[in-house]
Amino acid sequence: MLLLVLGALQATSLPAQAQQSPRGFGPTVRMSSSLPSEDAEAEALLRATRAALRDQARQALHAALVDPADPSESPAESSALQTLRRVIDDPSTTAGFRTALQLQLAALHIFHNRPDLTDQTLTRARRLAGDSRALLRSIELFETGRALALEQHDQARSLVGCAPPVADAASTLLCPPDAQLPPASIFHREFLVAALLHRPLEDARDSVQAARRFIIEPLTLARARAASGPLEPVDALLANAQLLNDEAAELRLHLALADLIVQRADTTRTADSHLQSATDLLQRQRDGFAELRLLALDARQCLDRAPATACTDTARSLATLTELPRDILPDIPWSRYCTPDSEELAIPFCLQAETSAPPQARADASLTRARIHLNALHPTPARSALRDLEAHLQSLDAPPLALLLERCQLNDLTRTSRTYKVCQQALDRLAMPAAETHAQRADIIHTLLAIARATPPEPTPMAPSAYLRLAIDLATAGHQPLWGLASRAALELADLHARFKPTPPDAPAYFSEVQAFDQRTRTRTEHPHLDQPLDDASRARNLSRWLDTLASLQLWPELLHRARQSYDHARRTDDTTLGAHALLRRAQAHHALNQRDRACATLLAADALGTPAHLRELSERLRSDLPSRCLPPTSSPGSARANHSPK
Repeated sequence: MLLLVLGALQATSLPAQAQQSPRGFGPTVRMSSSLPSEDAEAEALLRATRAALRDQARQALHAALVDPADPSESPAESSALQTLRRVIDDPSTTAGFRTALQLQLAALHIFHNRPDLTDQTLTRARRLAGDSRALLRSIELFETGRALALEQHDQARSLVGCAPPVADAASTLLCPPDAQLPPASIFHREFLVAALLHRPLEDARDSVQAARRFIIEPLTLARARAASGPLEPVDALLANAQLLNDEAAELRLHLALADLIVQRADTTRTADSHLQSATDLLQRQRDGFAELRLLALDARQCLDRAPATACTDTARSLATLTELPRDILPDIPWSRYCTPDSEELAIPFCLQAETSAPPQARADASLTRARIHLNALHPTPARSALRDLEAHLQSLDAPPLALLLERCQLNDLTRTSRTYKVCQQALDRLAMPAAETHAQRADIIHTLLAIARATPPEPTPMAPSAYLRLAIDLATAGHQPLWGLASRAALELADLHARFKPTPPDAPAYFSEVQAFDQRTRTRTEHPHLDQPLDDASRARNLSRWLDTLASLQLWPELLHRARQSYDHARRTDDTTLGAHALLRRAQAHHALNQRDRACATLLAADALGTPAHLRELSERLRSDLPSRCLPPTSSPGSARANHSPK
């Protein structure tokens, strides 16, 4: 899991006389130009102690932030918070850093929605600040930001001090009667980003920096984010941070500007320069949350331009963010990246969308996840995703027709027990009598085919064959028939009809109908984007089942004719299985017509192609009644190819 900001406990340098002290822990006062060895050892020990405390505080804040447990449900304070309090209370911690940590702890309680603990923490911070006007002012500025996040504008103005004369930048933003304050929800997010997730204040005694951190920066960014406000005020903040050489603020603002530009898909400027600047700044300072935001923005730059398969490493890195609590993640459009063309790399994005997106997007994400699993030939997780889809649909009053149609299709492909029900729902929404367009007609035909293949939970008024005949009639109706879909429906019907025992005498006519529709498809296709002609595998299936039906009905002359046609098709498509099947059925017909020599030659030709497993019994039965010269050759089946059909 990525390390968040909460390594945020490093601070930028204090005034010149304190530049040799550990960041955030105040100056180390030197009494003379040279120190006795024992003083040097004591100073080194103090430095090491403060560095250890700083690291403990960083780790404790990180653990407290990413802890999945709900603090409101835990009566005991977590060990992370206990560690943080020990650092705050340690005598080695300076007053400025102690207050900065307490403000960050208060922000953590805001994040966990514990206003009581927030108030307690701020009360304790004021008590420990004593009469330090600088520390008390920083605490007031934090409380001002908190009031704005709660939409308590009057309280915020009272805290910041709006009585004339208005002297500072924070008052200038808040105090004018016509001040445009952004929605509290947007400010709340920016306030937490500044107060909790990024590095804390360097020193809470710097109330000017506190005003920038808790009011000016989040307010300016929230205004820019609300209703796509102008970016010039944010640019001005960045320029000011560069002027002051405030690298921590530069890093935050470069990332914020990049985020705003990426979100808006701004064509007038790009985020690349800001992302590069942020990358350079991170080489000089640690900020875990900044690293997280940079990762997210880099990923968005790639994924907004191409599917995840085109930026594999970036997509995998972005997927690690899904392990973090959702509320601390940057704004990432998970639903947008949950696409079938991103293949299994998109699965984490789909799962995240299913937990964070609006109801419609959650349903779409479940559907996409099922499609991805099915495309990867993983039916079991696909069925699981379809079960999740049913749960998401409970919150939708009227799901879109496109969603219902794909839901029907995927349930059909995965053979779930819900197929009949969900496809019937799609059919009801299609308003079948009003199929005014060819696209609607194609959708209805596909749905009818799925219903016919499904196993209904109880007896239905229409048999599967009736649904298939309805699909055929609909496909062939009008001046522009959909012959390909008619072929598919006819093949389903022929296959279904031939399963009856004994084989119905009219069964061959059904397979003949399939072939007739298929031939029309090859010569006339008015709607190639909607129609779906039979592929070679489907044609082979039709021919094989046709041969089996003729053999079952003992129509030997017609079987000889169709077997020859099937063999010719097998040669054209290089289908050895169909070729062997046709030869065996032809041998069976020759044998039945007492043409033993031809049966023997045909059987040997079938052996050369390799006997299909389901016809081995037929092959052995024929061979047992033919001369010994019809025994299979010693060479392995399939090692030779028959280049011509036996006579």
